[in-house]
Amino acid sequence: PAAAQYLLEGLPGVGPKLAQVLLAHFGSPRAVFAATREELLQVKGVGPKSADTIIAVLS
Repeated sequence: PAAAQYLLEGLPGVGPKLAQVLLAHFGSPRAVFAATREELLQVKGVGPKSADTIIAVLS
């Protein structure tokens, strides 16, 4: 889990707390990376700007 959290923290705008929330919501970094903008917006702490940034980096 620590490695998974560290991987997500590499995304712009994702700190330790949001990385934990994303992992709790999606279950794995792979699922976060495969998530749509709409799915990301369902996560508490992810707003439109963060979702757009994450999607842009992973595209």
